[in-house]
Amino acid sequence: MRSSRARTDHSLPCYGYDFTVLSCEKKDRLEKEKIIIEGYLKEKKINWVFIPFIKNPPALSTCLNFLKLRIRAISLHKRLKFSMVHCRSYIPSIIGLAMQKKFDVKFIFDMRGLWIDERVDGKLWNLENPVYKISYRYFKNKEKDFLIRADYIVSLTEAAVGIIRSWSDHSRKLTPVAVIPCCADTDSFSPSRFSKAERSALKSHLGMSKDDLVLTYHGSLGTWYCTEEMLHFFKRLLITKPGTKFLFLTQDNPSEIHYLCDRLKIPPGKIIIRSVPFGDMPLYLSISDFSIFFIKPAFSKKASSPTKLAEALSMGVPVICNTGVGDTEEIIKEGNCGLLIGRFHEEDYDGAIAKMHAFYQAPVMDLRDYSIKKFSHTSGVEKYRNMYASLLS
Repeated sequence: MRSSRARTDHSLPCYGYDFTVLSCEKKDRLEKEKIIIEGYLKEKKINWVFIPFIKNPPALSTCLNFLKLRIRAISLHKRLKFSMVHCRSYIPSIIGLAMQKKFDVKFIFDMRGLWIDERVDGKLWNLENPVYKISYRYFKNKEKDFLIRADYIVSLTEAAVGIIRSWSDHSRKLTPVAVIPCCADTDSFSPSRFSKAERSALKSHLGMSKDDLVLTYHGSLGTWYCTEEMLHFFKRLLITKPGTKFLFLTQDNPSEIHYLCDRLKIPPGKIIIRSVPFGDMPLYLSISDFSIFFIKPAFSKKASSPTKLAEALSMGVPVICNTGVGDTEEIIKEGNCGLLIGRFHEEDYDGAIAKMHAFYQAPVMDLRDYSIKKFSHTSGVEKYRNMYASLLS
């Protein structure tokens, strides 16, 4: 949840706004990253206030976290007099909507996806369970309120805009919508940062030969990412490209990957799994020939914008992904920056593999230039700045 006050001097940092970020933080995450986050926000002159996240007991802890966030948000407003509240996702937006009503501040509903439908599509909420059914109805009603009463809506995809515009309750008020996909720091994710010698040294360190083709997956595994299907694709790729290595860059437990490799009879030496700090991700991506990610194509995923797409393209790495996820299909086709899988079937995998050769010598800068055009963090910042200016003018 982010709140801001307008400044009169627009030569000051943050384009003339004072920002206060209010968040709910898990203990283990704070231990790892608190100093880094504080340093970054201090450099940007952004005020950060957080409350400790409580996870037990499950139901009561959720209510307590929400209540503490609401109390802190109101106390901050009484002291700082915010001009607007910018709420990321649904639960903070309940607080933002209440502050809009009580204090007449501008309220931005930054959707971050169709969260309620994600809970159902991801089988986290079973609607046969009365508790989840009640929760679903409650948040669906809140969603309508957010869409109708927000002063501005932020969507990650054009596909999601079409969905919310089709909902009759929202059509009563055409709230302005900004489409701002997940962006990448294109300065950090730049192939020019790494020399040929650095890339060769990393491949050698990972046990790869200089001629190995490298297929990379980076990020979290779990609910939405189709690990088995990606490994099945890799197994088909080994038939025609036996000198390929599959590099997983993830903080998650690798046991599922090992289990699936055993089941699919993929040679252990072909899979390399590393947990690397985010700051090292560009270097590891720099040795990649292709980036792959398969995501379950559920209804709610129409609103998803994978950050890994922006990061890979910014490094000049073509992508292999499936259709039915956000605006990904349109982006891949427009930029000619990768290969699309229509179904998780062998014939679809083989069809994409047959086309991979066209990208072996793809101009790195063409892909990077396209990523900068679509996903540059500076472009995202400019869209937010325009939105703020229109609300506070």
